Amino acid sequence: MSAESAARDVRRQAGRGITSEAAFLVSFLLGALALARDVIRPPAYKFFAVAATAVVATVLFSAKPALNPWCAASRGRTSPRC
Repeated sequence: MSAESAARDVRRQAGRGITSEAAFLVSFLLGALALARDVIRPPAYKFFAVAATAVVATVLFSAKPALNPWCAASRGRTSPRC
């Protein structure tokens, strides 16, 4: 679905962000880590690592509107979208 959406936007020459794709990738990787065996031991540490990473990702994704002007300024752009 993500590839189809990206192809459609390229055909329309629409400006694209990468937030949706990044959120999908983070969610997928956290799910894989949560179900993987013997990656982080004991399981309580794995639970903490997955939960903490999910919280950090959620905070970053929800702070996107506030971070866009800062990101654009750091790249020398006048557009608020990074």
